Amino acid sequence: SNKSVLINFVVVSSYLTMHSKYKRRLKNTRLIYKIAVPLLILFLLFVFWFVIFRNHTIERFKQLQSIQDDNTIFYDIDQQPFHVIRGTEDRRYVKIEQINKNLQMAAVAIEDSRYFQHIGIDVMRMGDALLRIITFNANLHGASTITQQLIKMTLLSPERTFNRKITEIFMAMALETAFSKIQILELYLNKVYMGHRNFGVENVSLNYFHKSAKHLTLAESAFVAGLIKKPEGYSPFVNLKKARKRQVLVLKRMLQLDWISSAQYQQAVNESLYIRRNK
Repeated sequence: SNKSVLINFVVVSSYLTMHSKYKRRLKNTRLIYKIAVPLLILFLLFVFWFVIFRNHTIERFKQLQSIQDDNTIFYDIDQQPFHVIRGTEDRRYVKIEQINKNLQMAAVAIEDSRYFQHIGIDVMRMGDALLRIITFNANLHGASTITQQLIKMTLLSPERTFNRKITEIFMAMALETAFSKIQILELYLNKVYMGHRNFGVENVSLNYFHKSAKHLTLAESAFVAGLIKKPEGYSPFVNLKKARKRQVLVLKRMLQLDWISSAQYQQAVNESLYIRRNK
């Protein structure tokens, strides 16, 4: 009889323990569903909104690109240019193949070194910028990727507000879903303002070095890339010493990234530049 009581006690205890575990598991499952289902709904709503937002952004961007005001160039029977009617933005659009590889790398190195790894926004740079805001009361300047800069130049106003920054982030992500990295870089290098009414790297190459962007040396490429951040501030016609320091900074950044060798760096630093303002 004692054995029977003991067995019954063990059975009941086991049952109660299993039942308690089952109830806890059921309660946890219900809690997970309560959290997961709303999150899933929010995620699906966000995806739906982003698809609409993305399509609208791409459509607007393409429309603005199609009516971009470039220079009109007249060629003679031998395909030599003999007259130029300048547009509102003095620009000569060229394909990426006509832009020296050194210039492409120099621009990416100094403006957005992780360009080929991110999806339109650089989370690490944004984190650094936010840290600067918290600790030094700075602003988000310097956190923008090449894609974000292209968005600012084409689709947004120059005002600096939190809402505009959020819009810029989503637009940059949308742009990267429709264009390749090479296409975005081509658009950027042709769109960017380079100072003294020059838009795009081809125009500034012709007006400063009197040669196409395709034929720039590494030293000249670094010089041109250095103008992007502050075109008039780093202009050789305003402050040649400052422009030279900026050029060396671009070359150092390329060296740090192992995109050029020490020998190439030294040769570029020692190279004499002949800059002449186009009359």
